[in-house]
Amino acid sequence: MAHEEGMAKMERLGCLYLTFLNHPEGLSFSKIKEQLAPAYAGDAESARRKFERDKDELGALGMELDYFAEGQALPNGNLARGHVYIPRDEIERLPDLKLNQDEASALAGILLYAIENPSNARDQELYRSAAAKLLYKTPALLAGDSNEHWAPVQGRADHLPEILGAIQKRLVLQIHYPGRDGSNSEREVEGRGLISHRGRWCLVAFARDAKAIRYFYLDRITKAKMTKVSFKPDPKFSILNHSLHPLTIAIHDSVKMQLTFDLESKDSLLDFLAGLPQKQWSISGNSLSLTTTNRAALFGFMLRNPDLILALGPSDARKAYQDHLESIRTLYAK
Repeated sequence: MAHEEGMAKMERLGCLYLTFLNHPEGLSFSKIKEQLAPAYAGDAESARRKFERDKDELGALGMELDYFAEGQALPNGNLARGHVYIPRDEIERLPDLKLNQDEASALAGILLYAIENPSNARDQELYRSAAAKLLYKTPALLAGDSNEHWAPVQGRADHLPEILGAIQKRLVLQIHYPGRDGSNSEREVEGRGLISHRGRWCLVAFARDAKAIRYFYLDRITKAKMTKVSFKPDPKFSILNHSLHPLTIAIHDSVKMQLTFDLESKDSLLDFLAGLPQKQWSISGNSLSLTTTNRAALFGFMLRNPDLILALGPSDARKAYQDHLESIRTLYAK
């Protein structure tokens, strides 16, 4: 219950921030209650008391609101109608996110678990979006030699020797791994190889119970035992076809895209592409050819780096990007 209330509060504060971003001239509480009806349901006074508490939280986040009572003169010379709130300073952005190692690891664990165990597809996409924004907005979270980083606490891959040995000797592994319900289940897997993205290692293995390839994050494996049961290699398997990069998440059918980018920003683009299988992209001059099953991840990168991509093709890719932009405008329209 406490977790759900915390998530609801975070969502409410985020919506408030975006609402005032779109209304720097200020809003009456009646208008706020109308626009955020689910957040401030109930009678007007109790809802406004709840808003006053949220107002203090917004102030702590860097957005301070000035209050004008009924009939009080507003900065534009008009008189306030009802309870009016106006941002004190020009709104540009939230303060830079700074997390210590424990906070970063805890937040990483929560987001990664949420991504892997969503209640529905929409929530999963929201969690992925939140993770992507944290990762690419705050590169310090990704630096392995930084005091503030995104990677799980070091020393969590305690079973690496057993896993490597099982892969090399082609022996079945017995691992304990948390299931969707949080319980720790025992799995028998045939290790195929290891992949890594942004400092997080993952075992790619054939899960005997699911009879399919599955990913197992090393920092979540609580126990690993190499058995004496051998298995035959799969001649069709190639570890090069597997990646944790967001562009490889299977959201839709594979699509090919052509992008023209600013050469001065090439390093930023290469950093984004790091970890993506080489067969999925190539660069010639300032032209990028890309194959992806998650255009939204690319669109999110483009929005965070508005001057990097100069042109996008083919036409259906441009339309998809315009639709993506329109969905954002609709969501946060005035």
